[in-house]
Amino acid sequence: MCEKVRVAITIASSVSTAKRVLITARLDGAGGVETHLLNLCRVLVEHGAEVTFVTRVARPETPLVQLAHEIPIRLITTPFARDLRLFRPSTAWALLVWPILLGCRRFDVLYTIDISPFTRFLARFVKPSGHVIAGRVGEPLRDPNELYPKAKDVLDGLIVETPMQAEAFRAALPGHIPVAAIPHLGQYFHPPPRVSRQIDELRVAYLGRHDRAKGVYRLLQIWRDLDI
Repeated sequence: MCEKVRVAITIASSVSTAKRVLITARLDGAGGVETHLLNLCRVLVEHGAEVTFVTRVARPETPLVQLAHEIPIRLITTPFARDLRLFRPSTAWALLVWPILLGCRRFDVLYTIDISPFTRFLARFVKPSGHVIAGRVGEPLRDPNELYPKAKDVLDGLIVETPMQAEAFRAALPGHIPVAAIPHLGQYFHPPPRVSRQIDELRVAYLGRHDRAKGVYRLLQIWRDLDI
């Protein structure tokens, strides 16, 4: 899969020796982001990287939680990570204990889906010559400025899912943070070939959580312009 190679090169290209990659995100189940991170960990390990995944939320049914030892990666959680209601105790535990578990280890890359003040804490474990790269998911037209004050001093790069997102962030963050549009890694084994044909009728089904961050409202906005 060419996209796997692109993402692996993007995150691991600067780690020519130790190739130590630190990844953080919430693992809420078998969702799209979790599937992307599972595939990303596999690709990085295949390319010789040493991957450590730290998370304050780790529901046991998440495939990455179940398969961490098989990939293999080092998975670090907290005693409270299974219950989202205990997110604050989980964060407190991480602040106190993770420095001990990580020790003096320094990473070449921090890849974080969690763009928040917590990013600054994890950035301490990145080498001075390393990079902090954020991944942005969700609604394409969401206000790009909302993430910037939280981590502007530590981010070295931003990866988004679509060119639409990349254009919005480049406009909001001119000259500050490089932005690349790389689609997430899904489980696509036998995609059907594309066929060009005239469409007179189009029926659409949406399967997913009814949440603004999913962007399904955009379909209603553009429907009148589809000329179908």
